[in-house]
Amino acid sequence: MQGEELRHIVETYERFGIHRAGTDVDRAVVDWMEGRFAALGLGTTHIDAPFDRYVTESTLTADGVEIDHLPFFYEWTGSIDTTDVEVVLADAHAGGRDHDLDHTTDAAATAALVIATEHPDGSLVAVNREARAHDGRPTVLVAGRDHARLNAADTVRLRLDAWIEPALTTNLEARNDLEGPPLLITTPLTGWFGCAGERGTGVAVLLELVERFADRPLLVLATGGHELDYLGVRQWVAARRAEHGERPVAVIHVGAS
Repeated sequence: MQGEELRHIVETYERFGIHRAGTDVDRAVVDWMEGRFAALGLGTTHIDAPFDRYVTESTLTADGVEIDHLPFFYEWTGSIDTTDVEVVLADAHAGGRDHDLDHTTDAAATAALVIATEHPDGSLVAVNREARAHDGRPTVLVAGRDHARLNAADTVRLRLDAWIEPALTTNLEARNDLEGPPLLITTPLTGWFGCAGERGTGVAVLLELVERFADRPLLVLATGGHELDYLGVRQWVAARRAEHGERPVAVIHVGAS
């Protein structure tokens, strides 16, 4: 592929919107990827990855002005409307692990907690989460740049409704028709936001690699639920171990740092 075609793939991925697991966007991207694989001569298999989806409706205001935020997934379920809110600034350690903010949530003493995440550009750092109850308090994340405004406000109000519902994400498996131990090429498809810089580029590189290695046996895997502690790939690996599935000759993983 030429550079412009790779760029077009990234832009197409970005245009789908917010890429969280179990959403309409998640399903649409899987359908798109299935079409891309078919165009490359691969046969595909959909493998459901069930999970408990965290669903929310929320508003956060500082003296009546709405603040962009992200509910801290799985920390708490229920319904609350409160001004008993603590605002803290915390290092989310790039958001890669479920417990990266435990030191902050465990220390909270108010009815609700707002965590402003430290970032060189003042951005919001989402944190990968295990899809399980965490038994915490109502908590949302905001961009570090909003910490000063929230901290200076006379009234910070959080309204949060959060609940769990059953959902599915998808592991999309694709193969060519060549015999022998396969080369496994894999990338995740889901994430917290638009994810074009990481997931989108991963998709583009994966499709380029499928073209480049078309002369050898291929097993290609596009997984769901990466932001939920790698939910999709964990389920896929566990199933292959249970089935004593064929071992790949090598694994190329792209699209996630």
